[in-house]
Amino acid sequence: MKKNIFFLPLFITSFVVKAQNDTTYIQDCYKITERKISNNRIVQFKIDTCNKKSIRGQYSTKYKILNKLVYENGVYFEYWDDHFGCIKLNGYFKIIEGATYVMNSPSGVWQEYYPNGYLLSEGQCKTLFFLLRADTVLNQNKILMIDELNPLDTVYLNYNQRTIDSLKGLVIYNGVNKLDIDSSKDYKASIFSNSYPSVISVKIGEWNYYNEKGQLIRKEYYSGGRLIKSIY
Repeated sequence: MKKNIFFLPLFITSFVVKAQNDTTYIQDCYKITERKISNNRIVQFKIDTCNKKSIRGQYSTKYKILNKLVYENGVYFEYWDDHFGCIKLNGYFKIIEGATYVMNSPSGVWQEYYPNGYLLSEGQCKTLFFLLRADTVLNQNKILMIDELNPLDTVYLNYNQRTIDSLKGLVIYNGVNKLDIDSSKDYKASIFSNSYPSVISVKIGEWNYYNEKGQLIRKEYYSGGRLIKSIY
């Protein structure tokens, strides 16, 4: 049984101590406090006053704000309550940067918890990049699929309806990033672009799921974002 409640009362006390370099501001439902911890890193504490939950994340200052948007970059914690007392979700975000874009994606190990502190699920995910490219030899477009774990092993996919339908079978982790593919539309209306990548996070390897008492109830095995088998 895995439970995550033992160290929280002592650990959380450091979150609410006012520091001289704290900056606090209000953004819609969020009360946001940013704390500089080094020359190029900050910690952000975000309290959702509407839904009574809170978020803590570490960010690189060079990515902190772009076009007035904050991009998660590093360790991420989300809490069930609004005082950082009971973890709901934790994992890691990575930044993907190009000449004209910045985006992020979940990567590595992620864990989700019940409100009582017991583990709900745990597993690993990775980022896939999709970019549209013109094949001048064959006079047709290709979709480049790049795996963050094996970036040199680029896969070239035909840009057609069969490929789009196949990509719908990928299990997107946590719904954080999605392939916005509407089955009622022609494949050419998909989100793939030749100027910036479509980025998704997919499940890989073994995923474990638990009941509210911390007992293992299911195992799932994934390969490249596709479910291979489930064991109950």
